[in-house]
Amino acid sequence: MDKHVYVIGAGISGLTTASLLVKKGYSVDIFEKMGKIGGRTASTVFRNHILDNGFHIMPFYKKSAIFQVLKKLNIDSNLKLAKVDKIAFYSDTGFHKYPKGVVDLLQLSLIPFSSRVKLLKVLLPMAFASMRKTEEWDNLSLTEITKKLDSNTNAFFEAVCMLAFADNAEHVSLGEFARTMIRANPFKGGTSEFAYPDDGGYDAISQVLSNYIIANKGKIHLNSPIKKIVVNDSRIQGIITKDGIFHPSECVVVSLPAYQGINQLFDHDVFDKKFIDKVNKLDKTTAVVEVHFALNKKIDSRQIVFPVGAFTTKGFFFISNITP
Repeated sequence: MDKHVYVIGAGISGLTTASLLVKKGYSVDIFEKMGKIGGRTASTVFRNHILDNGFHIMPFYKKSAIFQVLKKLNIDSNLKLAKVDKIAFYSDTGFHKYPKGVVDLLQLSLIPFSSRVKLLKVLLPMAFASMRKTEEWDNLSLTEITKKLDSNTNAFFEAVCMLAFADNAEHVSLGEFARTMIRANPFKGGTSEFAYPDDGGYDAISQVLSNYIIANKGKIHLNSPIKKIVVNDSRIQGIITKDGIFHPSECVVVSLPAYQGINQLFDHDVFDKKFIDKVNKLDKTTAVVEVHFALNKKIDSRQIVFPVGAFTTKGFFFISNITP
């Protein structure tokens, strides 16, 4: 393969891919259409408060995929992380501790005891399944197992899905959920710990990665949308940038949502219709409304409070006390 690789998109996935490539000696150029790196992890400072645009906690802390990449690059010490220990659900019956394990599930005050037992019967087999086995469940919605549960337990599942996947149970695959359970299972080397950049702002992760890329002679081009990826006889030929210039390469990494990349960057005859239809369905699965509150004083010891129940807007949650 040609040693020159183009990466389209400077979000977390594009930056991690580029970092691993430059570590192996590849020459890498990243093209980002926006004026800053980070994608969905970009942060904004508003009245001295840091507001994150994307996901807000690093699930499973040092077992997370991102942390493992940083470790492989030997730059994990460059990202200072604060543990997020106090996560609570809030319902019409008050605050409820977020369960981090089997014992916590048995003590989960959000749902009746009989429902907790049923929940364990559903979750334990998943937590001890193999990763290969979970791939067989990728075409099934999580609702296949939740539809038989009572309303309180379903509300709990919806809250967990929104917290972990930023979506509801109908749009989370059973396989994806099961893999999350496995990664959190301490008996399989997992952890339930969460973390957040100590200095605040999830774009701190992006900055650590971009510094590594540039230090290893990679290049990041901002405000640089790609017009087209050129494919002939099922082989990548290169890319055409916004100025109409063709840049040859045998390898192009597309780090965009699949439905955007396929529809915006390729000719229509590159992929078969069945595959395109499958990818386009992904465009319908996520629609999250996020509301941030930047408070001028500490009002509670909990770091994250997540509303549960029909009274809350989808994706509405409250984060406090992690950064000034």
